[in-house]
Amino acid sequence: MRKRLILYILFFGGPVLASAQGPGSLLQRYNRTGADTNHISASLQLAAYYLNMEGAPLNMDSAAYYIRHAEQLSRRLQLEFYIYKSLRYRAMWNALDSNYSAADQLFTQVADLYTKAGNKEEAAFTWRLYGDCFAWNDFAHAALRRKAYETAYNLYKQTPDRQQTADLLGKVADADLNIGNLDSAETELLSVIAQYKTLKFPRIYYGYYLLAQVYSRKNLVQQLKQARLETATAFEEDPDGSAYDGGIFYGGLGNSYLVDKEYEKALEAYTRSIALNQTANAPAHYFVALNYAAKCYAALHRYREGLAFLRSKAHVFPYPSRVEERSMLMSEIALNAGMGNKARVQAIIQELKPLDQVLYDSIYKLRDYYSVNQYVNAGDPLMRYYIQTAQWDRMNAAYQLLDALPKKDQVVSAKQNMLEYAYYLDSARGDYLSAMDQFRMLNQINDSINKVNTSAQINELETRYRTLAKDKTIQLLNNQAAIQQERLDRRSLALNVTLGGVLLLVILAVAMYYAYKSKQRANKRLNEQQEEINAQNLRLSTLLDDKEKLLEEKDALISEKEWLLREVHHRVKNNLQLVISLLYNQSAYLDHPAAIKAIRDIQNRIQAIAIIHQKLYRKPGVNAVSLEEYVRDLVGHLGGVYGPRLRRIRFIQDLDPVPLDPAQAVPLGLILNEAVTNAIKYAFDETGGTISITGHLTSAELLKVVIADNGKGFDEAADPAALSLGMEMMKALARQLNGQLERKNDGGAVIIVTFRVGQADVAVPGRTAVPVG
Repeated sequence: MRKRLILYILFFGGPVLASAQGPGSLLQRYNRTGADTNHISASLQLAAYYLNMEGAPLNMDSAAYYIRHAEQLSRRLQLEFYIYKSLRYRAMWNALDSNYSAADQLFTQVADLYTKAGNKEEAAFTWRLYGDCFAWNDFAHAALRRKAYETAYNLYKQTPDRQQTADLLGKVADADLNIGNLDSAETELLSVIAQYKTLKFPRIYYGYYLLAQVYSRKNLVQQLKQARLETATAFEEDPDGSAYDGGIFYGGLGNSYLVDKEYEKALEAYTRSIALNQTANAPAHYFVALNYAAKCYAALHRYREGLAFLRSKAHVFPYPSRVEERSMLMSEIALNAGMGNKARVQAIIQELKPLDQVLYDSIYKLRDYYSVNQYVNAGDPLMRYYIQTAQWDRMNAAYQLLDALPKKDQVVSAKQNMLEYAYYLDSARGDYLSAMDQFRMLNQINDSINKVNTSAQINELETRYRTLAKDKTIQLLNNQAAIQQERLDRRSLALNVTLGGVLLLVILAVAMYYAYKSKQRANKRLNEQQEEINAQNLRLSTLLDDKEKLLEEKDALISEKEWLLREVHHRVKNNLQLVISLLYNQSAYLDHPAAIKAIRDIQNRIQAIAIIHQKLYRKPGVNAVSLEEYVRDLVGHLGGVYGPRLRRIRFIQDLDPVPLDPAQAVPLGLILNEAVTNAIKYAFDETGGTISITGHLTSAELLKVVIADNGKGFDEAADPAALSLGMEMMKALARQLNGQLERKNDGGAVIIVTFRVGQADVAVPGRTAVPVG
């Protein structure tokens, strides 16, 4: 995993592309505006929201719709400013969709248009966005990424914006670093740091951090440690520095101390990194620091203390990947081996074997600089255990695997480890000449490292950073006490809110019961009044004025009845939303993934029912729900919930506008929710696929609904008795509809529901195809 800061927080700059509003307020603005610039602006803000620019779930289909709408209206109104802006959003959409050929053409076109219009700032920002669309490790398009940043940098140099110019030079350096142009990256970053000093930019530590990465790749140990100390010192001087950044910075500083064998200082730095990563909710960096802290405890022979520390911290987060799980097992080996607990070490080794093999195969294929170095260094405890127990055959087999990994850009600590392993193996085989060669090379590396300790500049930096770190640690402890008290207050408030919510639900249930009784009494009164009116019409046929008055009263009562029905549906919808919110709040305090997943599934099922009641109270008549509109809204809701998974999933809806009675809409909606959710979760791998939903009247009354995907399909070999709760529930709901449910494999999983609709005489068979994508 990459140990550097992600690109989106590295070198600030660029205007905010969308407001901090949620989709609700943006949709209201979009619906309120006419065919004008406000409508175009609202469309582009919605596109930005669905392109995940504010942490919202990615929804490529919705983003494409609003981008296309904004571009068409801009061209119709001949508004160049908005035409350029729409094209730039379309370019970003193509880049996020990995269609880099179309993205390159569009970004270049937009930048040229801005340049010809004399707007160099927007042209530069367009090229900057283009570069930001590429992942740091997308080596196939690395040249495009660097070209985009360099073009933006050259344009910014022609503007008075010195901050943006320095930021873009930093991005060029970042691209050069990943391509492997280390000398160019070093020169560029030294220039960036000089400019930041002139601008008094408080986050100058980003420049030092990347410079440290360059020195790490070039194995310049003295310069690397100095750059990391500069990074930590600058971070301590910034009162607004983020915990995420600090966690990474202190982890790097700990690595430099570890290479110098200054284990106490390294442990102090790793402990700070662990605390900051926990605050920033960054589990990957958290486990890296925790693993190295355990190595420090082992090197200091504080085995029991280290093992207690490891166990107290290891379950703060679930393991993000197998890499972190392997690192924690290796740390346990180091500490248990130091305590002489061989039985526990052997048990861990057996547990480690299958995991280690899978990781090795993936890293050998990937051959990534960071992954290879981390794999070699993390496995050091196992190699030391083989040395300690003289298991030379096993050590030699493990060494051969490590030696087969790429050695380009190997960091100093990995080189040290590999030379020591070779030294011990050669000595065990009696090949003392070769062992002496390994020992001589190891001493050369150690001598170059020891020079670091004689640097007065580094010692001065270290004193300065430690003084600042001490003050900040005291402040952090005070803040943590305040945060802990706030958490206790929140838990108490959440408990009170939960109890209040339950009480409110009971009150609402009683109120609904009385409302239902009142409606029955109203209906009874209405029937009695109708009979009275009919009798009066017979008796008083000549009194037309009285008859008209009574008919008006009848209409008023009918209107009141419809209003009451809409009000009931409205309240039911609101109550269901309240339940969803309560479940969401409760899930925030759960740690068990299965419990959280169960609550999310319940929320989706409740939302499927809530959509029906929302349709009923918004439409006149409140007696039917359109199948076409309901499925569209339900798919839209699931898109918000499973946004990241839907990026490569395409939906096709082909539905008749069949009006459904609420009694049938509810079970059908739950069936649709379960089927679509299962398809999203289990049908596809990372390449994605297609989910189609069709619904047609095969006769005047018979409705056939089919949910199909082109994914993995059902496991036909599975035991029928082992059906999931979801499938059992769908069958029960189909029986509730007095219909049939069929599941089969046909190029993927297919679920078919057939039943007679309650208002078939209103529906007219037809076809309305709505491809989404």
